Amino acid sequence: MKTVLQEIHPGEILRDDFLVPLGLPESVLFDVLEAPHEEVAALIAEQGPVTASVSLALASYFKTSSDFWMSLQAEYERRLLNGGRQ
Repeated sequence: MKTVLQEIHPGEILRDDFLVPLGLPESVLFDVLEAPHEEVAALIAEQGPVTASVSLALASYFKTSSDFWMSLQAEYERRLLNGGRQ
């Protein structure tokens, strides 16, 4: 039996696990990240992917790795393609 997992957009993780707990408004994130504002806004709104430039900027700001952010995107896309199956 296959396990079905919800597709979680990386923007949801950014918002719920980083911005909200830190009390960090999106507007501040736009100011501190060296990444295109449109790409960051689309990511937070769950309307766009994690791009290479955004992953590098998020990694630098939140002291994570760019691989962390790119892996979230890859896993999200994989689950979409597989209908949520592992």
